[in-house]
Amino acid sequence: MVISQNLLYRAKNYTKQKSLGQNFLVDETVLDKIVDASDLNPEETIAIEIGPGICFLTERILPKVKHLYSVELDANAVYHLKMLRANNTNFDYLRDDFLSLSLEDVLKLNSYSQKFKKELESEDSELEAPRNDEMIDEERIAIGSQYLEDIKAGKRPKLKIVANIPYQITTKILLHLLGEMGEENANRELISEINILVQKEFADRVMAQRGTKAYSSITHLISYWAEVERCVEVPNECFRPVPKVNSTFIKLKIRDKPLVDCKHPKQLRRLIKAIFANRRKKMLNGLRAAGYHEEELAKLDLADNLRGETLSLVQINEMVNKLF
Repeated sequence: MVISQNLLYRAKNYTKQKSLGQNFLVDETVLDKIVDASDLNPEETIAIEIGPGICFLTERILPKVKHLYSVELDANAVYHLKMLRANNTNFDYLRDDFLSLSLEDVLKLNSYSQKFKKELESEDSELEAPRNDEMIDEERIAIGSQYLEDIKAGKRPKLKIVANIPYQITTKILLHLLGEMGEENANRELISEINILVQKEFADRVMAQRGTKAYSSITHLISYWAEVERCVEVPNECFRPVPKVNSTFIKLKIRDKPLVDCKHPKQLRRLIKAIFANRRKKMLNGLRAAGYHEEELAKLDLADNLRGETLSLVQINEMVNKLF
């Protein structure tokens, strides 16, 4: 563990917002490992960073990518982001809630300030003044728009996501990027990897093996779309303030097609959630509690003592096919 005194000083003197769950990673070795694990290429990687904060990770990503887009909600971080943009032509940022934006919005810099700029041109504008954001110039918008066209046309590698986010919104972020089973998702089509720092317990659940306590619905919902790799373990002492939990940096490699050939994805999602909502019960009793009818259970022909946490996604999908 190598705690940087420079990063420590900056973290201590930053005005934090408790509502955003801000704990700053101040271990230089871990920051470097995260960048290395993200496999960034300065000749071609277009990366989107979620929650840059005061830019400890951002500063290390920038030399490793062709272009970096960061999205930050905290107004107090704008000063640091402006300084980076002034000194790096391959950097842009948006001050907004990432969950309110599509990746296309990010590349086109279509955040609050840009929307405000467009609204000013209409005669019936009722928007308030921008929240300390600079207006976005057209040249930067054109660069991102071209990146977007090239990615969609297969002329450029897909985006890589790098994220060190408040852990309470981890699931929301991943669903925003991947989408639910059976749902179209434009964000997922644009990305090749999600490199994200999460709570260790969350990483354990995403990568859990059948029959273990950590095996859960999120295991299936993530593996359906992505192959998950555990990259860097991060003790809580690497952060300031020191959180109560340890962390893990994981990589989600987006699959070319879902893990299973699913003809009824919404029903697959329903069955997965029913299984794990009642995991302490035998599976038959759990499905009854979740609203499945006896004629449906008869089609499944389940052993009386079967428990859902012993089933693979392939097996659960086969059960869904029996119902239709």
